Amino acid sequence: MTDVGRNAIRRTRKQERRRNRKQKRNTVAAGMAALATVAAVGAGQMISPEQAAAVTIPGVGEIDDPAGQLGEIIAGIANNEATQEALTALRIELCATGGTSGGADCSKSTGTGVAVILPTRIELVPRVDDGDDTDVLYNGTQDYLNNPPTEPVREDFPDGVTGDAAFAAAYAQYLIDLGVQQTAVAGAGAIGIGVPVPDAPVTEGSAKVIGSGFQFALASGGGKATAISYLPVSLATAGASDGRTAISFAIVGMANAWTTSEIPVTVLGSSEILGVELPSIPAIQQVSCYGGITGAYAEGVGACANVAGTFDFRLDLLKDSPEVQFGLTDPSAILFDPAGVFGQVITQILNGQPISLSKDFARLSAGGDYDLLSGNFVRFTSDYGTQEPIVINWLGQELTLNPMVTVNGQERPNHLGAPVLVLNTLDTGEIVPVIGVPEIEFPFGIPTAGPYVIPDTTSSTLTTTTPAAPAPEPLPETDETPMLLRAGALEDPTPVSTPETEPIVTPTALDEPASSSNSVGPVADYIGKHRTPEGGSDIVGDYVGKHRSDSTDDEGTAEQSSETTSSSPETSSPERSSEESSSDEAASEKSESGESSDGSNETGGSEGGGSEGAGSSTGESGSTTGSGGFSGSTGD
Repeated sequence: MTDVGRNAIRRTRKQERRRNRKQKRNTVAAGMAALATVAAVGAGQMISPEQAAAVTIPGVGEIDDPAGQLGEIIAGIANNEATQEALTALRIELCATGGTSGGADCSKSTGTGVAVILPTRIELVPRVDDGDDTDVLYNGTQDYLNNPPTEPVREDFPDGVTGDAAFAAAYAQYLIDLGVQQTAVAGAGAIGIGVPVPDAPVTEGSAKVIGSGFQFALASGGGKATAISYLPVSLATAGASDGRTAISFAIVGMANAWTTSEIPVTVLGSSEILGVELPSIPAIQQVSCYGGITGAYAEGVGACANVAGTFDFRLDLLKDSPEVQFGLTDPSAILFDPAGVFGQVITQILNGQPISLSKDFARLSAGGDYDLLSGNFVRFTSDYGTQEPIVINWLGQELTLNPMVTVNGQERPNHLGAPVLVLNTLDTGEIVPVIGVPEIEFPFGIPTAGPYVIPDTTSSTLTTTTPAAPAPEPLPETDETPMLLRAGALEDPTPVSTPETEPIVTPTALDEPASSSNSVGPVADYIGKHRTPEGGSDIVGDYVGKHRSDSTDDEGTAEQSSETTSSSPETSSPERSSEESSSDEAASEKSESGESSDGSNETGGSEGGGSEGAGSSTGESGSTTGSGGFSGSTGD
C-alpha cells in the first residue's frame, strides 16, 4: 500500500471518530432538552396562565416572578383540606401564601410565604376528636395509665347476703382491672413510656408572613414570629418560642431572627422508646442580616442591621455582657476571593455564627466575653492588613503588639489591644530591637506582602576579609620608559600583595626612601649600569645601557636578550639574597669604569634588584627577578 492510501485511511478514520463524538454530544443535549421540556410542561399544567404570567418592572421590562409562582405551587399543596387534616392530627398549624390556619397567617404574602405553629413537643400519638371531645385517644390513654381502678368499699354495698355478693363481684372486677392496668403500665415502662403520662401538647402562638419575597415564620409555645420581605430576591425568616418575639425584614437581601427552644419528638410524653432516643428540632438562637436593606430582632438573643452589604451593626445578648459591633465591610470580596468567602460562610454555619458574604474592612467591637480590664474590652479588627500579632524582641524580652482576639467565631489581631510584655533573662547581646511583621493581606485581589523582619538579620552578616588591591593599569611604553617598567607591567600585572615591602637596591639607595614602582620620574642617588657615569644625571631620559649599545654586536645582543626574556620568563621572590646584592654591586663598578662584557644579561627594577652573569665561549647564563615580576636569561 502506498503512502497516499495509508493517509487516506487515517483521514477517514479520524473523520468517523469526530462524527461519533458529535453525535454523542447531540444525544446528551437532546436528553437534557427533553428533561427540561417535561419539567416545563408539568409546571405549566400545575400553574394557571395568570400565575405563570410575567411581571413588569419599570426600566427593566418583563421578568418572571419566581417567588410568586413558587408560592402558588406551595399554597396549592399546603392550604388544601387533606393536608390540613393530616397536620391537625400532628397538632400542627400551617399555611402558605394567601391562606390561614389557626394562629398561622399567610394572607398578606404575595410571594412565597410559609407560616407554621408547632406544639411544645411533636407528639406521635395522633390527635383524634370526637365531636366536642378533643384528643380523645391521647387523653383516654393518659387517664388509663395514670389512674388505676378504684378499690371497692364494703360500706358502699347493702347489708345482707345480697350486698356481700355484690361487693365480692365488684372486688373481683377490681382485681381484674387492676391487673390489666398494672400490666399495661409495665408494658409501657418496658418500651420506655413513663408514668404518669403528661398532658397532650398544645398548639399556640402567632406566625405571620408578609411581602412579595420569600418568607418563613415559625412559632411554638405562645411565641410571636413575623417575617417580612419584598422583591423576589429577598429572604426573611423568624422563629420564636415560649412567649418570646422575633421579627425580620429584608429588601434585596436576607434577614434572620430566631429565638426558639428545643422541640422534642415524643410518644406519650417520652422521648426514648426501646432505648432509642427520638430526634428533636434543635433550638435556634441567632440573628443575622446581609443585603440591601435588612434588619432583625430576636428577644433575648440580639439585633442586627445591614445596608448595601457594607455598613453592618450587631447587638449580641448571648455573651457574658452585651456586645456591640459596628463594621465597614467589603462586598466585592466574593468576586476577588470566592473560595475564602465561601469557606468563611461554611465556618459560620458550623459554628452557629451570623452569615455574611463580605469581608471586614474594619470592625469595632465592645463588651462581650472580654472584661473591662482585660485590655481587649474594645477591639478593632479587620480581615485585611496583618493577620497575626507583631512581635518585638529586644534585650531578651518579648513585646507582642495587636494580641489575638475572637470576633464572630474567628481569630483576629486586635489593633487596639494592650501590648503583652513577656519578661525573660536579660540578653545584652541583643542591643538592636528585632521587629517581626507578619504577612499583610490586601483587598481587591492585591497579592499579599511579607512577612518581614526588621532589621533583616539574614543579610547583615559582617566580614573581616581584606579586599584585594586592584590590579595596576599597564604603563604606556615610550622610548624613555625603562625596560624594567615595561617588561614588569606587561608580563606580571598581578597586584603587589604587600605594598609596604622595602625595595632592595644598591647601598647608596638604602639610605634614601624608594619611590613607587608605578611612577615614572627622577630616581634619587641611584647610579648603576643603566646610568651613564659621564653625565651623572638621575633622570630616566639619560638611560644608556647594554640594551642600547652603539655597537652592532651590542644591538644584536640586546635583541637576542629581549627575545629570550620574552620567551622564557622566570619568577622569583621579591626579596634579594646576599649573592644577588654582591653581583649587583660588581655590575655597578663595571658600569662606572666603562667596561663591557660579552654574553651578559641585565635586568633591573625600581623595587627589586638584578643579577648578572658573565660567561665564556662555552656559554654561561644569568637571571634576575625584580619585585615587578620580570625575569630574563641570555647566553653567548
